[in-house]
Amino acid sequence: MTSSHQRSLKTLAVVIPARNEAAVIGQALTAVMQFLTTETTEVIVVDHGSTDDTANIAEAYGVTVRDGTHLSTVGSLRNFGVQVSTSPVIAFLDADILISREWAKRVVNLLETLRATAPPMVTGGWCTPPPDGSWIERTWFSEEQPSGSHLGSANLLVSRLTFDSLGGFAEVLRTGEDYDFCRRAVARGCQLEVDPELTVVHLGYPKTLSEFIRREVWHGVGDVQSIALLIRSRVAVAAVAHWCALITASMSLAVGSAWVALGSLGLSLGLSTTLVIRRYPGAWWHYWPGRTLLAFAYLTARGIAIVAKRRARSLREGG
Repeated sequence: MTSSHQRSLKTLAVVIPARNEAAVIGQALTAVMQFLTTETTEVIVVDHGSTDDTANIAEAYGVTVRDGTHLSTVGSLRNFGVQVSTSPVIAFLDADILISREWAKRVVNLLETLRATAPPMVTGGWCTPPPDGSWIERTWFSEEQPSGSHLGSANLLVSRLTFDSLGGFAEVLRTGEDYDFCRRAVARGCQLEVDPELTVVHLGYPKTLSEFIRREVWHGVGDVQSIALLIRSRVAVAAVAHWCALITASMSLAVGSAWVALGSLGLSLGLSTTLVIRRYPGAWWHYWPGRTLLAFAYLTARGIAIVAKRRARSLREGG
């Protein structure tokens, strides 16, 4: 049997973008190789110029490793991985994601559905922290409810036909490419389905408050790449209101208006509480003090992203 004929028998492509993931990519690939049969699955790792052993570790597993140094965003890395692959169904995973036996069985059962469903389907599952995760992982990420309007690209499945018809991921977006992809999918009549059997373990959640803030600043940049995106993002609008409240509180304290300052701080805490309730509609009171603290940090970080992005743009335009 020729190599090209063997490739034609592949039914699932697992596309993994990676950059300096030597600490975790071995665990991720071990799970993939353990639970998916190599006869029907191709695994493509797109390495974005790693300076550690990411590429060498991936090559040791016998998967396809392609250099994506010339690409600029994670969306372009994922698109490139699809171009390299040949399978009719694509599973997008991050390099710090651990699939399970249940995930693999569910994917096998979904292959024909993804290829033949009408309307076309985009599906995926939630990413949960490891059992021994930090207090931030347990508090913020353990009980978050999957959104019916958004699937993360760290754990997303779609047929090649549907992916191509949607034009793939938007390569101009630094972050938020998964939200944009899902929004376009729904607009084109695709069925968006969160599947609890496709839940995976995410090893890369932040473990300290500083890591948490840096993560949300990075994610927040995707909301402010244009005014239209900022206005459309409820999180970005809430972050603007949060910062306005903080600034008002600071100015009020400076001029001795304690009641105005307290009212402004109350508004900020109200926004944080609202975020917690929306994020955990069925169990918002669990870990409530910690979650409120993290919600405050979350909105603060998203506001920093807005300021940083706008400042960077003004500096570029100023020469």
